[in-house]
Amino acid sequence: MSHTAHHEVISVLTELYTLLDTLAAIPPDTLRLPPADTGVHPTFNADAVSEGGYSLEAVQALSALPYVYGGAIIGPSTSTNYFLRPTNDGDDFEQDREMMYDDNLALPSAIQLTDSEGGYGCIYIYDAEKRVIVPWTPMTDQPPEDERDLDANYFHIPPVSPREALQPVIDMHRGLHYINRPLTGDRNFLLVTEHFGVRLPDDPTDAQRQSFERSRNIWQAEYGLKAIYLDYGWDVNALEQTNFRRNEFLEKRQDYIKNIIKLLE
Repeated sequence: MSHTAHHEVISVLTELYTLLDTLAAIPPDTLRLPPADTGVHPTFNADAVSEGGYSLEAVQALSALPYVYGGAIIGPSTSTNYFLRPTNDGDDFEQDREMMYDDNLALPSAIQLTDSEGGYGCIYIYDAEKRVIVPWTPMTDQPPEDERDLDANYFHIPPVSPREALQPVIDMHRGLHYINRPLTGDRNFLLVTEHFGVRLPDDPTDAQRQSFERSRNIWQAEYGLKAIYLDYGWDVNALEQTNFRRNEFLEKRQDYIKNIIKLLE
């Protein structure tokens, strides 16, 4: 098996990360695509990744995946992993195989494409042998108590194709339902609170109320960026944003952040 066998996950991740780059939702010059002529990152350390316990199929997939340097937030409490780190230490890559909530390692063919903050976000686990993805949210996707086994944290979840797993994420970003700025963390307050059922206690303290309202006000200001995207030509239904005046948008966004959002932070 070669890296070309993983064309579907490569294609869908390329579409997602390119979309984030077009949206300016990630810092400039952080998108890492493999060269078109080889399809493999020249800086990828296959020996170290293999020493980390990944199978040959997983190493081949990892060598050809697109990445965002430093990672990207793609959903509530969900951030991407980066496997082009300049290290010769196999132990460093073995840590990427550790499963949440226990000391076990994922299968050698399993690639955790994303991390989950506190177990609330989704870990997209790509099986390089079967070429499918298991979308696992540890906090909510636990097996029944009588079937619980620390060696099988996510095996009860039906796998799906990479396209089926990640198309909803692409649609969420393209439709401007989830708006991020580079290096700001997860600021989608209402989506996150509804997703995780976060609410004020019945009898909140003044500090709790003020913190909750402050987060809501910042979210409302952040979500005002949607109108700016639309004003400068973003088409929520278009695959190619040929009418998006990105440079003008960036200038307007910078002004909006300075005069609106920063005053609330």
